[in-house]
Amino acid sequence: MSILQANNLKKEFNSNIIFENLNLKIEKNEKIGIVGPNGVGKSTLIKMLAKIIPIDGGEIITQPGINVAYLAQDALLDSDLSVYEEMKTVFAPILKIKEKAEQLEQEISKTAQDEEKVNSLLAQYDQAMQKFEKEDGYSIDANIRKILAGFNFPESRYDEPVPNLSGGEKSRLALAKILLKQPDLLFLDEPTNHLDLNTLIWLEDYLKSYHNALVIVSHDQYFLNRVTTRTLAFHHGKFKSYSGNYSFYLTESQKQDVEEEKHYEEQQKEMNKLETFVEKNITRASTTKRAQSKRKQLEKMEIMDHPASEDKSIHLNFNAKKRSGNMVLSTHDLAVGYDGEALVKNINFEVKIGEKIAVIGPNGRGKSTLVKTLIGQIPPISGSFQLGSNVDVGYYDQGFQQLNPEKTVIDQFWDEFPLLEKGDVLKKLAGLLFTGDEVNLKVERLSGGQKARLALLILMEQGNNLLILDEPTNHLDINSKEVLEHALDKYQGTILFVSHDRFFINELADKTIDLTPNGSVTYLGNWDYYSEKNNEPNEKKIVKSETKVKNSAPNDSAKPVLSFEQQKQLRKLTKEQANYEEIIAKNEKILAELQEEAAKPENGYDLDKLNDLTNEIEKTEELLDEAMTAWTEKGEEIDEFNSTLS
Repeated sequence: MSILQANNLKKEFNSNIIFENLNLKIEKNEKIGIVGPNGVGKSTLIKMLAKIIPIDGGEIITQPGINVAYLAQDALLDSDLSVYEEMKTVFAPILKIKEKAEQLEQEISKTAQDEEKVNSLLAQYDQAMQKFEKEDGYSIDANIRKILAGFNFPESRYDEPVPNLSGGEKSRLALAKILLKQPDLLFLDEPTNHLDLNTLIWLEDYLKSYHNALVIVSHDQYFLNRVTTRTLAFHHGKFKSYSGNYSFYLTESQKQDVEEEKHYEEQQKEMNKLETFVEKNITRASTTKRAQSKRKQLEKMEIMDHPASEDKSIHLNFNAKKRSGNMVLSTHDLAVGYDGEALVKNINFEVKIGEKIAVIGPNGRGKSTLVKTLIGQIPPISGSFQLGSNVDVGYYDQGFQQLNPEKTVIDQFWDEFPLLEKGDVLKKLAGLLFTGDEVNLKVERLSGGQKARLALLILMEQGNNLLILDEPTNHLDINSKEVLEHALDKYQGTILFVSHDRFFINELADKTIDLTPNGSVTYLGNWDYYSEKNNEPNEKKIVKSETKVKNSAPNDSAKPVLSFEQQKQLRKLTKEQANYEEIIAKNEKILAELQEEAAKPENGYDLDKLNDLTNEIEKTEELLDEAMTAWTEKGEEIDEFNSTLS
């Protein structure tokens, strides 16, 4: 049964039609995900359906008596109450029933001698308590505690005033409060913003078992796949409904793309055929009428647009301008934080050339603080870290602090790379969808998605060989995220990135570093691997903990006893790999010296010497590649040998 029906909806903005002729039915208990590029009207649509903003055409029919609630993205709870008291306001009508019952109790105790009045009061009291029970009043405290615990508000913070909370905490509390209300139809706009992975997983489980209807705008593919049962997608200029989750939509839309491309090509062939006939026969007396008929047929045709031309995508291509050493970054008992107080200690990990490593952990654990420490913005509390040879760091800041709000888009980019010609600047900006007057917009007027695109373009142009990225998928729509995933996957450099986007982690990471209360733990795989190992019993977890434990005796009993021949074989493999490491280090040093020599101004005019240096650089790079390949293969042999012993 439909609880909401939209017929021929239309919305305009500054005389531009955002969408029109949109029809939609929302059934009781169904869960709908809305997806599509930024700016197509997803948030506008749910605001219209929730009657937050007016419609410009069509009608919205809601079933009588339906409770509808809407939560905007980045909504902040504004209240002077404590955390717990604010949650209690959801149940104000039910709590008033209890207050009335308590007043009746007091009146009964005062009029114990008047039997007739006591009986009347008892009847009212019973009626009030029955209503209180029917409204699930006895579960109020349990429900509040369950929701607050899920959103990471422990009991110790129940009395904390809401104004004292951070912006992210106020957003989480706003979401917690609206879920407590359990409306018949709930609209959520980007509800996963500001949620860490643990809270996000809890929210998914909660919404999966939510008994009422949900409509969710989100760019989180994992979240959509786990929660939604229908997808409304902006695809090739129109909203279309798909009877499944995000993965189902992807499969079906790809099939539709193939069909639409086929129909487009068929129509193009038919049009060419008709046009050719008209052109050849319109002037011949014997065929003029037939040619005129064909021309009318052409004029009446509803010409299809090319499907691929309707969706705009960003273009990204990351390249490292120079090669780093084999060891890119290492930390040693590193502790990070502020004002001498550590947020996380015992951080120990190594990053080698070409690796793509995700950093995860709950909000407040110190993920962003770690990356700011590694790029030198803040000093370590204790311990140390070291960058390898020839490492050139590029940093993506989720807060866009590197962007000047007073500069225009074109000036922000051009000032970073002043040697570029204006034509090249405009071309590069267009690749990130900045065209026309948009290049003259001030940074402060840009949306989060536009700032993200500008920051990524600057980072891409720098050509660094180590990218340290802090939540790079925030503000990006799904199409842009997929382009970024593909570009970073092809990137030949090294990546260390903080993310709560499980789909992104799965696509990109070959290692995952979890920041725990006891230090860093490295998992040798992506999000699915990390999740699988965390769902296993402790004795079965296959993780590599690089947290150093001082003054602890080695557990020799856990190591397999090797035979003489096995020890000999392992020593041989280890020595061979060490030899390749020496070759790599030697050639990296030679390469750095050759590159330094080639960069000297006096050699720029000596073409013979410059050619000799270039040839030497190419030979050295080939030797390095060969040694790196051999070193990797020898490592795989060692891993395979060790696996036979376990």
